[in-house]
Amino acid sequence: MTRYELLLEKKQEEDSYVFVTKSGKVYRIYFVSDYSLFENPFDDSGDEHPLTKLTRQVGFLVVDSAENTLIKETKFDPLVKNTIVFAIKNHLSENPEHILIFVCDPKNNGGRGRSTLFRRWARELPDDSVDVISREVRQKETILHTGLIIRTSNHLYREVISAYETRIKELQAKFE
Repeated sequence: MTRYELLLEKKQEEDSYVFVTKSGKVYRIYFVSDYSLFENPFDDSGDEHPLTKLTRQVGFLVVDSAENTLIKETKFDPLVKNTIVFAIKNHLSENPEHILIFVCDPKNNGGRGRSTLFRRWARELPDDSVDVISREVRQKETILHTGLIIRTSNHLYREVISAYETRIKELQAKFE
């Protein structure tokens, strides 16, 4: 699979990959600690819930290298998909216990399309070893498209799925 070269950037709460396309666009793929699976990510003793330690939000954006600001329009480049899929595969290979959450930006009513695209890309992950589950949360006038990527071999698989489904129901009830 042909792709762009990735540069790994490690920060305290985030790992991210950066790559530059042939047209000069700079992309950032990030894996940042995420507490959204739980309304309260800490247990009664004040310790972080074990799932919280393993959960990362995955996302990507196009940034202008000079300004480090979001660029709104980009042309289709098949190597971008290949590179993002590779980065997710690589992250899950190096961190098989991680749980990946994605939330698609609803801006310009594009959340559904972004979610469809992301799920289609995620199908290129090893089918038998990774599950991709997506759900919608209706917030008044907005529909938030979310998803979960988890290895089927994850020892917390059932607990993660249950926590995700429960959290979606909690958020849904909050906006009804």
